[in-house]
Amino acid sequence: MASVYKRQRDKGRRGAVWYFAYQNHRGQRRSKKGFTDKKKTEEHAAAVELLEAKKRDGLVDPIVDRYRVHSTSPITDQLADYKKSLKKRTPKYQQQTTNRVKRVLAAGAITTIGEFTIDGVLSAIDSVCEKSGSGHKTFNHYVDAVYGVCHWLDKIANRVLSNPLEGIQSKKLNEEEDVRHQRRALLPHEFAALVQSAKASGVSIQCYDGETRARIYVLSNLTGLRRAELASLTTKRFSLAGEQPTVKVEAATTTS
Repeated sequence: MASVYKRQRDKGRRGAVWYFAYQNHRGQRRSKKGFTDKKKTEEHAAAVELLEAKKRDGLVDPIVDRYRVHSTSPITDQLADYKKSLKKRTPKYQQQTTNRVKRVLAAGAITTIGEFTIDGVLSAIDSVCEKSGSGHKTFNHYVDAVYGVCHWLDKIANRVLSNPLEGIQSKKLNEEEDVRHQRRALLPHEFAALVQSAKASGVSIQCYDGETRARIYVLSNLTGLRRAELASLTTKRFSLAGEQPTVKVEAATTTS
């Protein structure tokens, strides 16, 4: 019979994860991470032991078992692996995406892949957005974030038989019906006031003093370059000797 326990360093700490030890189908003693809920960990341990017994008797398909293991393991473990798969994206994107997924998981009390349902996830996203006062655009960002995890589990990591959220993107909201911030270009007098305000400021923002910020604003206004594009510039990118001064931006930083 499996034994459920907390690691020595976690004893007496509320909210710590439970582990369980069991004997696999080869007779080897193994341990696995459970949940913060002891009863749920005990139930999971019993299911694992039953499965190992079936594997020992040749009653379980190894491929089906692989999917089952992933579908019942803590979703936090899957999310940690998913974040690693985003290593080619910016650190900001990685953190923002995983944070969105975590908020949805918490709101929907979702702890395993097997608990993912379209209705449940949409309800959780509704709850998150209502609590933060967010609109349709943010709602859609959450849909994309959670769908991305399930797409990775299905098509990339091959940990589920099929994407449990296939079709959820058709439930995205019309962003044009809920525009929270109407974007527009600054009028000439507004831009002049912005530059003057920066020059007169004695405050340093993100390590830039007021004079430097004012110059950045002017450069951005004259070139149309965005923040990431401006951040990528070096002295080698400027050509000031010709009749028409130019600045070149790395293709990797530009957006369409």
